[in-house]
Parts: sequence; structure tokens; C-alpha cells
Amino acid sequence: MPLMNDARLAPRARTRWASRRRRAPSLALPSRSGWAAPRAACGGRLPLPSASTAEPSSSLPTDHARRRSRRRSCAASLGAAAEAAEEERCPMAGLEWDAGASRLSKALWLLEWPLSVLRWATIPTDSEWDARRRRWTAATPPFAAVLLLVRFSGGVGDAAAARAGPLPLLLLLPLCCAPLPYALWRLTRDDVPPAWQPALVVTGFCFSIVWLDLVATEVVALIETAGFLLGISTSILGLTVIAIGNSAGDLVSDIAAAKGGEAKMAVAACFGSPLLMNIIGAGASLTVRAIMTGGADTESSVSQVCRIAYLFLYTALFSHMVVFPLCGYSASRGYAVYLFALYAVFMLLALLAESRKLGDFLCPASSPCPPPVEG
Repeated sequence: MPLMNDARLAPRARTRWASRRRRAPSLALPSRSGWAAPRAACGGRLPLPSASTAEPSSSLPTDHARRRSRRRSCAASLGAAAEAAEEERCPMAGLEWDAGASRLSKALWLLEWPLSVLRWATIPTDSEWDARRRRWTAATPPFAAVLLLVRFSGGVGDAAAARAGPLPLLLLLPLCCAPLPYALWRLTRDDVPPAWQPALVVTGFCFSIVWLDLVATEVVALIETAGFLLGISTSILGLTVIAIGNSAGDLVSDIAAAKGGEAKMAVAACFGSPLLMNIIGAGASLTVRAIMTGGADTESSVSQVCRIAYLFLYTALFSHMVVFPLCGYSASRGYAVYLFALYAVFMLLALLAESRKLGDFLCPASSPCPPPVEG
């Protein structure tokens, strides 16, 4: 009996299922006009479907959500890249605060910070370029004009006293340079270095030389004052304090090159740097002197200490000319000890000459030595 009832009901169930399928809405392909709005909203990048790859219209919200999620992730990645670029920007020496530095380094940074501000305010830029360097470069012209005034007027006091009519030059020169910061700002961009950046770098190099000249002049003046107060001649100060200070940078760089395996470079720098200083320094100073005096003769006397210095200089050069070729252009440790001993003997003779214990050594009657300067 149950089987008979199931057999009777089966045709009716099939009939109801068929009618239900006929009443079900079909999933039709949307027309091309229906895809126009989503295509325009997506910037024209949404492809029109074909018959073989048709999807229901109910998938459009899912595509929009997926694209919005992709845009958000792209914006987040761009923001992270911008933050990373900001963190990896090239630092400006003397202006960056290092929170992880030691207390001594922080104290030295605080002492150096005013000078660093003055340096960046007068030197247009270095080889790098970013938004901060653009702002500093735009602010450079008025401060650079003041720096040149201090250099060529003889000092801060003379620059403050210099006047052009009723106006002081310390006020007049920055006013004359006032349009230049606006022009530099309008002609540059934050993200793109200007095409004439090499000219800025050359200008910065020239102003760096001006700073070095000012600092060297002040250091020499301080050393001369100390020598006058202590009764020490300028020759001894030049052979000791000034010579050591002038050669400290070369000493550090030569040692670093030798430790890095560049022994030839270190030895070449030992000869090249003093040679450059002697040729360029003496030649340039004598040339400037000849220009200022109209070609007149320069009268100068060479002291006994300087003659001793020349003697040991020629001795060291002759030793190099003999030892290096004989040793295959390599210096042994014994030769280094010999050079240190040569310098010690030179300093001893220089001190004896300064104290007038050497008599007329290297001072013949035909070319007498001037007396040492009294303290």
C-alpha cells in the first residue's frame, strides 16, 4: 500500500517541479548599455563580457568592492613608501638630532648647532636635493652676502662699521639680495633637482673656501696671541701647533687608506698633499702679493728655524728617492722608525735655534738670519 501511494504521487511531483522550473526567472546577459555606468566609474578599464564569459549582474557589486579594496591597498602601500622615503632621506650634517646618541655627542651637537645653521644658511647646497635643501637654498643669498662682507671687510667689527651713505652695509646687502630667494623658490621643485644644480654645487664649494679662510684666520690669530702671551715665536708655533693641525686631516685619511689595503694611495697622498700646499700655497700667495704691489719685489728674510726645516725637508726627500727604488717601492717598518727619528732631531734643533743655542748654524755672513722675535 505505501508503494502504491508513492507511485501515484510521483507523476504529480514531477509535474509540480517542471512548472516550478518554468516559472523561475532566467539569468539573462546584461545589455551593453547596462555595463556603461560601471565601465565609466572604473575609468574605462572594465571589459565588456562576451557570451562565453558572461556572469550574472549580481557580480557587479562584488567587482566594485574588489576594486575599491585594491585601490585602498595601493594607497596604503604608496603611503608606506612615502614614509620610508622620508625616513631614508639624506641627512643634513649638523642639523639632525640623534636621539640614540650618547650624552657627550648630544652636548657636542648642541654646541655645534649654531655654526651648522650659519653654514647651511650661507652654502647653497651639497650634491643632494630634497624639499629641505630647497628651502635652505632659497634662503641663502642674503646670508651669503653678509658672509662675503665679513670676509672682505676684515672681520665682524669692520663689517658692522661699514656704511654706504646713511645705511649700514649689513642691512643694505641683504635688502639688495631679497628678490633672489623668491626667484630660487619659483625656479625649483621639491622632488626634481634643478638643471643648474652643478652651478649651485660650485657656488657652495666657493663659499666653503670662504668659511675655511675665515676659520683659519681666526685660528692663526688665536695661536699668535697665545704665542705672544707665552713668549713663543711664531716660527715654533708654525712648525708645531699649526703644522700638526694642518696635517691632522691628511694623517687620518692616509692611515684609513693604508688600513683599507690602499698602501699606494696612502704613500702617494703623503707626497701629493704637501706638494700641492707648497706649490699652490706659495705660488698663489706670491701672485696675489705681486698683483697688490704692482709687480714690486717681495723682500723677506728666512729665519734659522725655517732654514733648518728646509734642510730636513730635503733630507727626507732624498731619503725617499733612494730608499723606495731600492726596496721595490715598498717601505719597511725600520724606514718608518728612521723618519720618526728624523722628525725628532728636527724638532730638537728647531728648539735649540729658537733659544739661540746654535750660533750661526746655516746663517753665513752673506745671508744672515734675522734675530728671533722677542716674546
